[in-house]
Formats: sequence, structure tokens, C-alpha cells
Amino acid sequence: MSLLSSSIGNIVLFFKSGKKSENTRDNEMREQIIANLYSGGLEPYFVDETHGPKWTELFQKFDAAMRLVGEPVSFDKIKMERMGGRHHNYDFVVHYLSGEIAVKTAMLEFKHNAKSLESLPQILEISDKDMFQKYELGPMSYSKYFYGHGLNQYLECDAELAGTPIPDEDTYLKHVHDIQYKHPFFNQLHQHKNREKTRKARITNESMKTFIQLYGGEFHFDKIVNKIRECQQDKIFLLWDFVNFHIDKIDIPSVESVIENVVVDGFCLLVAIKNFKYNIKFRLNWGNNLGIANPRWKISVVLHSFK
Repeated sequence: MSLLSSSIGNIVLFFKSGKKSENTRDNEMREQIIANLYSGGLEPYFVDETHGPKWTELFQKFDAAMRLVGEPVSFDKIKMERMGGRHHNYDFVVHYLSGEIAVKTAMLEFKHNAKSLESLPQILEISDKDMFQKYELGPMSYSKYFYGHGLNQYLECDAELAGTPIPDEDTYLKHVHDIQYKHPFFNQLHQHKNREKTRKARITNESMKTFIQLYGGEFHFDKIVNKIRECQQDKIFLLWDFVNFHIDKIDIPSVESVIENVVVDGFCLLVAIKNFKYNIKFRLNWGNNLGIANPRWKISVVLHSFK
């Protein structure tokens, strides 16, 4: 999609937070604009009476940030390549060209309404299933724990669900990550999601806290920390706070990580790694309807101490 096919007025999306329900659409428009900032044809945007100043401001600040990323090589042209789909954990590849020869490339992830890595709600999201099967965090997943310590109480607090036959454990664990609720049991839970919401939330939240309190201190973080390092290394975060662009990276030491400390707090685990300026925060939650589907771990970073 060319920039000129987009509304000149879309530039305002860079200068406001927007509604949560419109985040996907708004971020799509912002990324379309970024992808085309070096493609030419911006003159009508710069001179527009209403929006021209904002277009000029954004381009100048973006260009300054990209030139900073390009240091120390010498180049005379910058080309943006947008990377779509779930196969990439970054939004753009920035190509720095001397003539037609690429002298440097950079992987770029854009974040709106942020000025530091610790202000991001997450840098990575991993399903509860993968955390325990693929990355071997511990002997029991939260999904399995909730099946035995929470699910029955969840059902019993709703008169219309009380007594509902519970599938066997293997069937439950197979379908608990399906956000389409195809299995009849999960479909029934979804249909009743608005009944007894407070009581269901209390039961589910308590199960998460208890799970982390019981098992968090015994988790093994080596594989998941290596995963974070692998998918974040060489990637540059371009953070926009409505006024300026900020550039940052996550550089977990390439040598074998030494876990110095693990703090348990509520739904979270805070992991301190030697020679890494951030602590890694693992937050357990349900991605699609509390207590019903998609238990997952949201991973973020915080500076030095848990908040």
C-alpha cells in the first residue's frame, strides 16, 4: 500500500494513544506510514495546511533516529522493508545503502506510546504449554495445576455450571489453549463467562498466586532466558512517546546466563541475571477470558527492582 493512498490525517495517530479497541487498526496505519517515509512523494504531506507541520516533525525525528541507528557506517540512502506475519519478531528491516550496495541492515521493532523498554507491557508472550513443555520451566504447568486446584471451584460458584462433567486431564490440557472454544466444555464456559464474574475472578486469581508461591522458587529459567536472548538480540526497539523517538536494545550477556535471584510477587516472577541491567518479569495471566482459555506468560523487563 502506498503512502499516498493513506489519508493525510492519519498522522494524528502518532500524537495520541487512541482507544484500546482500535489498537490493531491504528498500529497498522502507523506502520504503513513508517514503511513509506523514505519512498518519496511526501511533498503534499509536508505542505498540507492542517497536518503538514506534524508530518514534517515526524519525518525529521524519524530520519534522525534512523541515521543514529546507521552509525558508524557511511551511507547515502535508507530503505524501509516492512516485515509482516507471525514469523518475524520485528516490524521492519532498515537497509542502509551506499549507491545500490547495502552496507548495513538493522531489525527494528516499533512501539507507540513508550520511551523506555521498562515502560512496555511486554517484549514477548509465551503460552503456558510452551513454557513448561518446550522451555522446561518446571514439572507442572499452571494449566495442569488449575485443572486440579481451581476448575471445580470455578464451576461450582455458578449454579448453571455446577455439576458440569469435567473432561479428563489430557482433553482439558489439549483444548485450554483454543481461543475458538471448539470443545463443548469450553464453549459452555464461554457462554457463561458473564455469570458470577467476581467470584470466578477471585477463584482464578487465587489459583495463579498460589501456583507461583508454591512452585515459582523451583523453576528453571535457563532455556527461556536463552529464548529471550535469541529472539531479542540484534533487534532495535524504536520507541515513540508522542514527542521523540528513543532507541534501545535488550542485550542479555551471550555467555551462559547466571540467575542471581528470583522474587515471587503476586502473579509475577522477577528474575535477576548477572551482568544484565534489567530484571526479567514473568507475569502469568489468561489471554482470553479469565479461567476459560489461553493461560500464558507475558515477559517484560524492569530496572533493578520489582514494582
